[in-house]
Amino acid sequence: MKKKLVKEEKMSCKYSKQTYENQQLGINTKTYHKAMKKGKWIWGACIVILGYLVVSCNNDTEQEANNEQVLNAGNVNFLLREAPFESITEVDTRSLSVMRDTVDVNGGLEAEVSIESDSSIALPRAETRATEPLKDGTYHIYAFQGGTLKGSLACTMASGKLSSTGYMYLPHGTYDFICVNEQVTYHAATASFKVKRADALVAVVQGKLIDQDPKQYVDFELKHLTARVKIKLETYWPIANIKAATQLSPSATQQRAMATFTAANPMVVTYGTGEVKDSYTLANATTEAANYTYTTLSNDWQYYFPETDATKFQMMITGGDKLYRRDVAGVKIALKGLSSMIANKSYTIKVRLLYKFQYLFSDGTTGTLAYGNANGKKAVAAMITTDRAIALTDAGMGAGYMWSPHTTAQQTPHMYTGFTAWYNNTDGYNLTWTPATTLPTPSVKANDPVNYPAFYHAGHYQPLHALTAPTGQLSQWYLPTIGEWKLAFIALGNYDAAKLTDWGGSTSIHWDTPLVKTVFVQAGGTSPLWYSGGGLAGWYWSSSEHSTPSALHVIFYPQNFYGAWWAGNPKTTLMRVRPFIIKKF
Repeated sequence: MKKKLVKEEKMSCKYSKQTYENQQLGINTKTYHKAMKKGKWIWGACIVILGYLVVSCNNDTEQEANNEQVLNAGNVNFLLREAPFESITEVDTRSLSVMRDTVDVNGGLEAEVSIESDSSIALPRAETRATEPLKDGTYHIYAFQGGTLKGSLACTMASGKLSSTGYMYLPHGTYDFICVNEQVTYHAATASFKVKRADALVAVVQGKLIDQDPKQYVDFELKHLTARVKIKLETYWPIANIKAATQLSPSATQQRAMATFTAANPMVVTYGTGEVKDSYTLANATTEAANYTYTTLSNDWQYYFPETDATKFQMMITGGDKLYRRDVAGVKIALKGLSSMIANKSYTIKVRLLYKFQYLFSDGTTGTLAYGNANGKKAVAAMITTDRAIALTDAGMGAGYMWSPHTTAQQTPHMYTGFTAWYNNTDGYNLTWTPATTLPTPSVKANDPVNYPAFYHAGHYQPLHALTAPTGQLSQWYLPTIGEWKLAFIALGNYDAAKLTDWGGSTSIHWDTPLVKTVFVQAGGTSPLWYSGGGLAGWYWSSSEHSTPSALHVIFYPQNFYGAWWAGNPKTTLMRVRPFIIKKF
């Protein structure tokens, strides 16, 4: 009997697919008539034999609409389609809280971690089934009865075409069908399937009655057994050559490194433990977006079984160029938000890496951005000392104002001509709000928009968020002195104040203007830096009077240009105003 089957197999290879099918139909017809004469038991025997027949001739396929592939496979045809990964919904995200983890790298960095839905997933049209093109690779189809294998078929998807090297003929009856990709391996000894922690595709059709000749369809919708994850890194600094790895701590309760299920009970998946660790390569991001950010997405997806214990999930930067002037190799960031991963869902872990700086919040408290955001606080100013802060935006949305229209008389008690006096004076609040500091007639400059426009707009500045601090905790906004601008330059851009020793020497000192810019824009503010074609950008009044016709000001030149610049100009010159504020203790 075995030899006869082999012989028939070899002979059939000489014919085309259609010829072969016609031949098989003829055989079946003749067998049927003989069976009527000789008894139904002969027909049953023939069908059993055909059920195990595998023909080693190439098999054509047809492709239908909606990315469905039809495999012509003997008396059973298989339709294969891949269900797309699903985006996470609002319901899913309710259990995915935004995690904000502080990361100290030489005291300089912190991170905010959040979970996003995969933006690459398009919503399916209502009139069509949501399918994706079947992935290239190898697929195996298995037919079982009571957990016992009755037939199998391998097929390959390549260049948009599904093909097989054989056919499957099954006697009439009820079967359980399982279709898997190459990430799932069948083990005959235990009639079970082992699933790799990869993009494993599985479809199960249970209780399918095969009772039609010569063709009958079995519809497979292959779904993903894992969730897929990408890493998105967002900074306010160019990103170059960053590599990262994600891993679970060995103490995680559910490592879930592999999975198995049986042919008899394919809907029950058992998970095995082992190391869960993956590497990511992040594309370079050197072009600044409109919101001042640099964003990169990992090149590859990584896959995780559902309900993997991600409470101890972390990302480690393994190499790359410095961020915010800090070495980042070895930085570890907790990724706790994925504790409820769901199979067939697609996630993006967004890591917003920030320059660590102290800010003043609208409620009068201070802290870093990650701290403030985690506690619902709104930054309004950047701290430059323990008690002074500079506003995140310009007064009047960057409009230009005169210091004063009057240029023939002294207007403050501090009209210094010596360098040391004005370089160290920090009396901006009194010059703005104390009547005695206004000459020749005492008045509050901050309340006089006609005679002191720059002071007025500093004093009536509207911050990004309304102040809610208790009465007396914060001062009013004011126009800073040159000495207070010096303090700001030191804190913001590592300005070396000792390098400027005399008005008669160079009045520009190189400093770290990329860091200066970062402090403001990462908190939602505007950059104070000068740029070509920016009009008044970068030019700011101080409250320091230089002479009867002029007052002192600063220019935020980039470090590759002039740097921090100190100068005097006529009081009637239009310049921007960036207010300061004092935190009282």
